[in-house]
Amino acid sequence: MKKILFLMVAFAAAAFAADGEVANQTLKAYSMIAAGLGLGLAALGGAIGMGHTAAATIAGTARNPLCTCNCSYSTLRKPILRLINSK
Repeated sequence: MKKILFLMVAFAAAAFAADGEVANQTLKAYSMIAAGLGLGLAALGGAIGMGHTAAATIAGTARNPLCTCNCSYSTLRKPILRLINSK
């Protein structure tokens, strides 16, 4: 953590010490890097969450394999069958 803080202070010092145009380019470059890292971390967090969801579903099914009540299927089954049979 101390190393990251040191690098942030060093980058900020380099940005403030540079000329106006160079500082502006440096700021743009670092913001692109920060945006890429932030987007990558957000995608990683979402993937981890989906993995935990899938693992919990599989574990629940493994604990009780005879339970076949799929709520979304049973809820939508009757209206869909009515639509099919009405034609």
